[in-house]
Amino acid sequence: MENNGKGIFYGVIGVATLIVAIIGATFAFFSASATNDNTITGQTLDVASSFTLNVEKVNLGGTAPSNDLVPADLNGGDTTGINQALQAKCEKDGYTGCHLYRITAESGQQLSTASITIDNLTTTAGTKDRWKYSVFTGSETNAETFLKNDTFAKATGYDMHSGAAVNADTPVVYYLLIYLENTESDQSGTESGSYSGSVSFKAAGSGEISASFTA
Repeated sequence: MENNGKGIFYGVIGVATLIVAIIGATFAFFSASATNDNTITGQTLDVASSFTLNVEKVNLGGTAPSNDLVPADLNGGDTTGINQALQAKCEKDGYTGCHLYRITAESGQQLSTASITIDNLTTTAGTKDRWKYSVFTGSETNAETFLKNDTFAKATGYDMHSGAAVNADTPVVYYLLIYLENTESDQSGTESGSYSGSVSFKAAGSGEISASFTA
């Protein structure tokens, strides 16, 4: 009887361990990173979820690194200002004025709610408050819907998808524009620097992946 009791006990422990392992697999996490000009791709190890996330730097014509960004005028970052920057290929006087990233998220299964967030957006610049980002939908040549324009300090956790649904095998595409806002004063000193950040794609009960970028 004593041995049977131990067998039942170890059996319960084994089942509990298996349940924990299954739950851990359900919330699979993947992180990927790449250098400035590469496509950054994340995919879960959980085949059932089939989450994918691409963060790709779009080359509009300018090739300057972030510490050579020319301060840009985006008029508050609405579609008018964004399209002016896109039509100018993110260039001003021969220098790059902004950087553009295409964010593509996709799931192999229907998601009733999902979040696509910007996280950890930061810069090495001594003066950081002029470093800004805009998020929009449309294409790399035409901003159709303006979603957000703010400073790096207010970027962490911003959900560009707003918890909406994601249809199975249907890519969801957003654009992230990073720029140094223009002022009337000299900005060649403490406002110059590099930047980095990450994008996360997550759905409760299904999983989460993230991709980081730097320039």
